[in-house]
Amino acid sequence: MNGRFIYARSPFTDAEIWRGEIVAGGDNEPTLYGLNKKKVQISVRSAGYPGSVDLSDARPARTTFSPLLREGNRQFCELTRDHDRLTVDPKQGDWAIFVDGKKMSVGQPAELTPLSLIVIERRDTNYRRNLIYLGEDVS
Repeated sequence: MNGRFIYARSPFTDAEIWRGEIVAGGDNEPTLYGLNKKKVQISVRSAGYPGSVDLSDARPARTTFSPLLREGNRQFCELTRDHDRLTVDPKQGDWAIFVDGKKMSVGQPAELTPLSLIVIERRDTNYRRNLIYLGEDVS
């Protein structure tokens, strides 16, 4: 039996439909958007001091080149921008991080490509955050 089946949404209950927009980010800044109830927007600049983004805060965040994604005191992963490359590096904890359906390992960063999906989940508490990376606005 597929272990993920237990967490599948029932087709017989009404699901909340995400009504947000998916648009490109700021001036050539890679941008991630949250697809959960809290619509997080994270634009990653190319310079500045490292900082962190609290995923429980729905306000748009314009971060430095290497933000830490967290919620409260849980540090999930670090995004790193190197010119036009954006990578995600998972941190150790009681959660799992998936990029495009592949489970990530601590210390093995993955490069994000446009339309990459990032899922952060904890099975014990039925916690899940979904992010989509849209790439850079090259207009």
